Amino acid sequence: MTEGYQNLRNHRPLRPPQTHRPAEEELKQELKQDLHQAPGQEPKQQAAVTQGLAGSEPGHSEQAKAEKHAEVNAEEHAEKHEQVNGQETGPVQAGEEQRPEEKTATKKVDIVAELSANHRQDLDLAFRTLRAMAEAGADAIKLQSYDSQSLTLPLDRPPFIIESDTKSAGPVGPWDGRSFYSLYEEAAMPWAWHKPLYKLAARLGLPIFSTPFCPRGVDFLEQLETPCYKIASFEIGHLELVRRVAATGKPIIVSLGIAGFADIERFLEVCEAEGNSNVTLLQCTSAYPASPAEANLAMLPHLKSTFGCRVGLSDHTPGSAVAVAAVALGAELIEKHFILSRDLGGPDAGFSMEPAEFGAMVANIRTAEAAIGRVDYRLTEKKQASRYFGRAIFVLRDLRAGDILRREDVSVLRPCPSGAIEPWELERLLGSRLHCDVSYGTALKWHMLAFSEDS
Repeated sequence: MTEGYQNLRNHRPLRPPQTHRPAEEELKQELKQDLHQAPGQEPKQQAAVTQGLAGSEPGHSEQAKAEKHAEVNAEEHAEKHEQVNGQETGPVQAGEEQRPEEKTATKKVDIVAELSANHRQDLDLAFRTLRAMAEAGADAIKLQSYDSQSLTLPLDRPPFIIESDTKSAGPVGPWDGRSFYSLYEEAAMPWAWHKPLYKLAARLGLPIFSTPFCPRGVDFLEQLETPCYKIASFEIGHLELVRRVAATGKPIIVSLGIAGFADIERFLEVCEAEGNSNVTLLQCTSAYPASPAEANLAMLPHLKSTFGCRVGLSDHTPGSAVAVAAVALGAELIEKHFILSRDLGGPDAGFSMEPAEFGAMVANIRTAEAAIGRVDYRLTEKKQASRYFGRAIFVLRDLRAGDILRREDVSVLRPCPSGAIEPWELERLLGSRLHCDVSYGTALKWHMLAFSEDS
């Protein structure tokens, strides 16, 4: 499964080569087998799974049962035709063409749709969101893998209340004043959902990966054969986690929202020590939402030249303008939060893109990367043909063979017929003698002229 991801920093696309996609019936049978191997449990028991990384290892018996139950639910949800904002999202049929743009040339820029907290603790909503991501043109899907216990303590007092460190910093985002624990309790996605979401992504033909927040989370994702990893901005100094991720040998994407130069150097040194140099650095502003004025996209070419890594943008600004500008400055990966509708609410809704917005961004990015092109000074066939609309040197009166050309005899005018003398040769041809008669309005050509050495 990792094939096709090994050279991310060498400009290969995040999307791997197309492989066999399981048909609907094939996936059904697989899920039925899972059900027979481990009887399901009641939905209320799934809550125990959210404690997986804080307590016992992911994959323990209670979690395994919950995961089997979630997988069966996932298949049932996947077969429904759901209405989302008036649009129907039905099941994917075997062999169905999901993404027409796959027939075009390989894309350079990877566009990643981030689910984050926009599942709203609703598995059916998560499935519909993944389908919408595929329809909107995402190249890959990213999840977040954590529970509240693996991130913080259940305390409702400073410093466990989210607030700015200084008055000048302003509010940190839509979560100001909340406890870290309550925020993560609301935002965390159940561990049992990962496997069915990975399966759905495979059916949609999209790579799916995740952001772990502790080493045990990496072990959990390794069981799913996740193809690459993301390190969140606020985890760049969590070297135990970084080391564990790097040791997998898989590509690493890291956001730099709170990173200084030394943080980036240290991060890369840890990865190199584990034999992993396949790192993508994402310029990021850790504000939610972020202002375009804080995007500082000039960092992109500097990051690339300084650290020799693939670069991109984790974007929390409204709209797509900053993402498109980043592509023009060399970004090779764009990450954006995705939500079916901001009316759903939730911790991340305010800085997430709806499907139509995401689709428009994808189209704009594809236009931008096509417009960037390459450095090429050749006169292409199109350029050569367009020179017809330039200027040439025309005679302004009837002239006879033997006449010497003076400035008042000629003018620089449009168009420029094939073989005509171009304007930059004007000084050279003045004083030359005509070989033949030339009528008013003729574009001069070299065979019509004789210079002093030829006379």
